[in-house]
Amino acid sequence: MGGRLKVLVGPAGSGKTERILEEFVREMEGGGGPLLLLPSSHRVREVKARFLSRGIPPGLATIHTLESLLD
Repeated sequence: MGGRLKVLVGPAGSGKTERILEEFVREMEGGGGPLLLLPSSHRVREVKARFLSRGIPPGLATIHTLESLLD
């Protein structure tokens, strides 16, 4: 497994989620299989809803909390 690891940190309202969505879509369009780890199931639902609002089926994206990934 030879992927890149990116960590994005910033205060609330700084555009982190938008940046993540842009990067994620770019990776998927390029044939990649990115994994997105979020801090809570609430955030997972929010990001999946944002994908849907952009016409991206949430099943194309691998999105987890660390807890759900370990289950």
